[in-house]
Amino acid sequence: MADPSYINAAGILTDGEAWIPIGPTSPAANPLTSDASVITFTSPNDGSSTDWSQFLNLILIGTARSDRSGGSWDNINISLNQDTTDANYRRKYGYGDGSSVTYSGSGLRIAAHTTCEAGDDLIFSAHVWHLLDVNSGKYKSMLFHNSAEYYSTGGIIEMEGLTWTKNESIERIDLTVKYGSNFKEHTRWDLFGELPRMVS
Repeated sequence: MADPSYINAAGILTDGEAWIPIGPTSPAANPLTSDASVITFTSPNDGSSTDWSQFLNLILIGTARSDRSGGSWDNINISLNQDTTDANYRRKYGYGDGSSVTYSGSGLRIAAHTTCEAGDDLIFSAHVWHLLDVNSGKYKSMLFHNSAEYYSTGGIIEMEGLTWTKNESIERIDLTVKYGSNFKEHTRWDLFGELPRMVS
């Protein structure tokens, strides 16, 4: 169990910051200074203030772009604890473009749509993701909010629910693009650990 900064020298709980920033494990540059095939976050499991064992929830905030050269969009895949078996993830999603709404479900690791190389180089998708109760013994629930501008087809806003059907604590997150090979330079992902409120 972590022994972080919200426990003072006298062993008393204090009310510290609610969110603790955690940088990606790999690659080290954030935002990316060159294209990268995978972005990884890993708990240090060392009892430090960034050890994930102390957190109630994890929050990922990002702006992303794929190097896919064909098509007008790409998908972002998420893998938890290096589990890449699509059948272990249950997905429900809906998105709209201002004139129509699409909704569906699947057993896939897809977390979001994102913009890709075919469009304007300055357009990146935007993401706010919540991974909930990450140290519980139940299946892990996630809620994703996304927006993306599609080359030639306009933009969308998207909401998704994803369940990982495993009981273990989340200790690693890997992000990849589904159809391209890399996240483009200037993509940025920031992870925050949310502490439980422990003082009244």
